[in-house]
Amino acid sequence: MNRIKIVYFFSALLLLYGYTFAQQYKIDSLKKILSETKEDTTRIGALNLISRQLLNTGKPDSAHKYANLAKILAEKIIFINKGNEI
Repeated sequence: MNRIKIVYFFSALLLLYGYTFAQQYKIDSLKKILSETKEDTTRIGALNLISRQLLNTGKPDSAHKYANLAKILAEKIIFINKGNEI
C-alpha cells in the first residue's frame, strides 16, 4: 500500500516539475519576442501574456510589473494615435 502512495507521489511531483518547466520556457520565449519587437500592439500582447504566465506560476509581483508596462505602452500608443487624427 505504501509503495503505491510513493509511486503516486513521485509521479505527481514529476508532472508538476514538467509543468513548471514548460511555463518558464513560455516566459523565456515571450521575453525573446519582447526584445525583437518595437512599441506596438504585438509588444503589448507579449507583455500581457508574460504577466498571465507569471501569475500562473505564483509570481504576482512580477506579473503586476509586466501588466503595468503593457498598460503604459497601450496608453502611449493611444495618445500618439490621437495626435495623428485630422
